[in-house]
Amino acid sequence: MVVEFGKIGLGQWFRYFTGATELVGVLLVLWPRTTVYGALVLLAVCVGAFVAQIGPLHGDIVHVLVLGGLLAVMAWISRPSGLRPAS
Repeated sequence: MVVEFGKIGLGQWFRYFTGATELVGVLLVLWPRTTVYGALVLLAVCVGAFVAQIGPLHGDIVHVLVLGGLLAVMAWISRPSGLRPAS
């Protein structure tokens, strides 16, 4: 990961920031009242990973797309009841 984040060019502080953001997202996902927010935080990390993969890393984007899709579904399913259509 040190080498990959070095290729991104933002410095190693960004590796720590990304890890901390991922931890916050996971903790939010574990608490049912904040699952939607955690999924959105992790989805934002996936968007950043997608940009890094198509940009400086020239890597595989399939894994990012699959994980991002699953997180989008999780965010949609766990959205607050006020944002759901009336049935």
